[in-house]
Amino acid sequence: MADKAEREFEIGKDEAWFGNIKRTYDEYQDLQLTAARRSQNHYDALMAQSMRHMEELHQDARRRTDLAVDRQWNIDEQGYTAADILQDQGVVDSIVAKILAKMAAADEEEDEEYAD
Repeated sequence: MADKAEREFEIGKDEAWFGNIKRTYDEYQDLQLTAARRSQNHYDALMAQSMRHMEELHQDARRRTDLAVDRQWNIDEQGYTAADILQDQGVVDSIVAKILAKMAAADEEEDEEYAD
């Protein structure tokens, strides 16, 4: 009779041990699943934000391209043309001065070559 009671105690102890293992496993699995869900939610939020940012960049690039093309075809968009710029005597004097300076530098280099 003692053997039977002892055996029932051993069986009960094994069941309790198994129950504790199962409960521990379930707790860890729940923690891992919760962490995975949070991670996935964070990833989804980052991807959505990234997609919005990419769309904004694409729209901005499209606007800049449209503006560049518009300026290329509409030269007088900003209220001046090349003819107006060249009619400004200060601009013409500056261009002439730069050309004369380059020509003088070239003449000096040529004179130095012949002097040697």
